Amino acid sequence: MILVLAIALNLIAPASARADAANPHDCGSHVLNGGLPLPERGQGYELEFILGPDCTLSSSPIRPIAAEKAAQDAGVDGHMSRSRFARIGSKRHLDPDYHLNAIAWDCCGVQMTRLVTDLNWTTNGSTITGWNAGGYQAYHGEYSCIPQPHHGWWPDYGSLYQSGGGTGYSSISVTSYQAWGYQGAFDACNGNVYYNYFQNNLTGYASGSPSCSFYYSLRNTAPGWHIVAQCYDPVITIVDDPY
Repeated sequence: MILVLAIALNLIAPASARADAANPHDCGSHVLNGGLPLPERGQGYELEFILGPDCTLSSSPIRPIAAEKAAQDAGVDGHMSRSRFARIGSKRHLDPDYHLNAIAWDCCGVQMTRLVTDLNWTTNGSTITGWNAGGYQAYHGEYSCIPQPHHGWWPDYGSLYQSGGGTGYSSISVTSYQAWGYQGAFDACNGNVYYNYFQNNLTGYASGSPSCSFYYSLRNTAPGWHIVAQCYDPVITIVDDPY
């Protein structure tokens, strides 16, 4: 397969992103969007955004990542609640199988919010002959604000939908998005400080190649946060939910 790499990256950070001396835990809002190279079979790429101690936002180089590590990062642990999206397209398991992960960690390595999107399709070399897509969203809860209605991160709204192409076309595109609010120990149970919105875009082409892009909007952030985008192709699907 001939892979053509197309990389686009934009970091939009307002002037308020610098920490206020009176509020050292406030790094302001950020919008992160871009694309990742096409992964080779069984491999992938990731891009990491990091907020430093002084609230300076930086990004890592786009780096290769083994599919097994990406699947491990997107794995479900006992500290997060998860809700999967209703699968769309064919109910059959198809190849190739590509995944796009969006994960936000806090300063202490706790995964706060996560959006995982997967896309499978078959092709006759010129058109898409079948496809399906799925994924899930996950969030880290707390018990610091009882009896408030929300504890820690909580899901506000989200969906997975077909955003272009399909069977009989030269490509198939799907988009998933999820928004989360927060009410917990780090905002004194205020509920109006933190709010994450993640959007994953995956396209499969009749040539067998994928395209991965993302858009993340963070209403507020804190030092030590890091957000990772991963696009990968596992030889063996590890994190797919059974449908």
